[in-house]
Order: sequence, then structure tokens, then C-alpha cells
Amino acid sequence: MVTLSHDHTKLVTTNMGSGTVTIAERGAAQMWTATAVPVGSGPEGFDLTPDGKEIWAATYGDGKMAIVDVATKKLKQTFATNTRRAADGGLSVRGREPWR
Repeated sequence: MVTLSHDHTKLVTTNMGSGTVTIAERGAAQMWTATAVPVGSGPEGFDLTPDGKEIWAATYGDGKMAIVDVATKKLKQTFATNTRRAADGGLSVRGREPWR
């Protein structure tokens, strides 16, 4: 699964094998750079918040939710979801504010 930011300058995807979320950004001359952010075991379902400032990713390997700060490209927070099931159908934080 790959998501394009609302302003079309970033692509986001999860990498289950490496436990990372990749943020690819379009820069000068339409060149792309990618940063892999470690988030936990087996990230799969994810979404960008409506303002594009955070990525929320479900990490099924450790039963947590990981929140990545898009600007700093760093893991901001994790919290337990008390599940070991994959979120392969996707995750939606499209409301006005994501639940915390």
C-alpha cells in the first residue's frame, strides 16, 4: 500500500520486513529522496492525518500503533492497541482529529 500526500509532494509506505515507514519526498528537478523511519515490528496498515503532519501505522508484530512526525521523519509516539492482528485493509485517520 502506498499513499500520496494531499499536496502531491510525499509518498508513504510501510515495510513489514524492516519494521519501517518510508517517506519519499519530491524535491528540486522532480527528484525523489526517501527516508526509512523505524516504527516497530511488522508495520502494515497506515494513513496520513488530514493535515499531513503525522503518519499513523499499525505494527501487528508488537500490537502497537506508531505515530511518525512527517516534518522531522522521526517516531513521535507508540501506544498499545492490544491486538496482534494485521491491519492489511488499511487504517483511517481521516476525521477532523485522529483518536488518541
